[in-house]
Amino acid sequence: MQNISQKGHYFVKSTVLASYSQRSYSSTVTISENSGMIRDATCTCSAAGLGRCAHVAAILFALEDFISEFGTDVPTCTEKLCAWNKGRRKNKNPAAVYSKQYPSMKKELKKIRTPGIEILKSDPRPEALRQDKISKEDKNAFVSDLNNLGGECGWTTLLDFVYDDFTVEDYGTEILKTQCEQFHFNLKEVCTDKQGPFQLDKTVGQSDSKEWMLQRKCRVTASVAKDVACIKTGHTGVLKRILYTDSPLTPAIIYGQKNEKKALESYIEKNPQYTIDSTGLWINPKYPGLGCSPDGIFNDTQSTTGLIEIKCPYVLKNVSPCMAQKSMTMKEEKNFFCTFQSDGTLRLKRNHKYYYQIQMQLAICEQKVCDFVIWSQHGMSVERIQMDESFWNHTYPKLLRFHKEYLVPEYFLMRIPRELESAKFEY
Repeated sequence: MQNISQKGHYFVKSTVLASYSQRSYSSTVTISENSGMIRDATCTCSAAGLGRCAHVAAILFALEDFISEFGTDVPTCTEKLCAWNKGRRKNKNPAAVYSKQYPSMKKELKKIRTPGIEILKSDPRPEALRQDKISKEDKNAFVSDLNNLGGECGWTTLLDFVYDDFTVEDYGTEILKTQCEQFHFNLKEVCTDKQGPFQLDKTVGQSDSKEWMLQRKCRVTASVAKDVACIKTGHTGVLKRILYTDSPLTPAIIYGQKNEKKALESYIEKNPQYTIDSTGLWINPKYPGLGCSPDGIFNDTQSTTGLIEIKCPYVLKNVSPCMAQKSMTMKEEKNFFCTFQSDGTLRLKRNHKYYYQIQMQLAICEQKVCDFVIWSQHGMSVERIQMDESFWNHTYPKLLRFHKEYLVPEYFLMRIPRELESAKFEY
């Protein structure tokens, strides 16, 4: 470790060994001589790019331990540390196991710390700068300073601005009512001169279309139909997913997106009499606040039309859908969205979110049937699901109420980005 003092700052440069390998990293720290605050720090490790470098912290802990034991006075030549009493070296000295002792690091540190001060509560900062509690203003100022630096830092993933709670009355009841009513008017305006369901322009391609992503944000879509219809309390989580969260790219989702086109090709090959149309976001003048995106629409020679909904489950990656039951554990079978019938076919569970999704698609598109396709590389299963009018009549009022009383007001109040619970607004 090397150091130099210049222009009111203390510069430290050190070579730090990695924890689980023989690599070493060059780390630097710039410290204010007056306040002891850390002004800058760098490291050549990859974690430094994310602001999560542990090697800089190791230097600071080493400095703190040294000061605790030897103080701040410059040592004389006779007071310098023994040359043989250095930190961990790259080359290990082999020895018999029974000759080694591994005392608790916690106990060892307690020996050199000030009595009465717990290790976890130890504060290396000057006493004048120590604080037992951090005020909201100081925390917000700290987060603001971090954001203004422009670089990546681990703190930015842990800390957010803290906002004061507010009511609808604080925002302005009449103002919010006017905004919400204008919002609904705009959605209805899109449906002007439309007599039935229609597809919005520039939404074909679905997740690859920016317009598709934008139009979904202001509506309740079929993919969250069950989440919305079955919600009892706490609407914040669902609203956060709809308005503020992008779909996570998990291995299962990536697998499904990658194979959806192959599944559609297999369906077309099995049904050569059908013509298939790709679709985007569909809406209906009856429900301007709702939307759906079926994977396709089929037309056969008998003038029968219907929807196509495709699922490529990751759990069926290496097995045919009809043979999947034999390869599943009891837990996997219980969590699977279909039941296995005695004739080898699969039947979608009527309480699963996919059933809600399909019923909402049928209602918005005003179709009577949907071919539910379950595909894997080893086979395909197709179930034709009928429109359930009773189910839909029981479900859609809940969706419309959620859209009106929670989603649209949140669009303007923006409570959730402030880490506040969503608010209900009746108008």
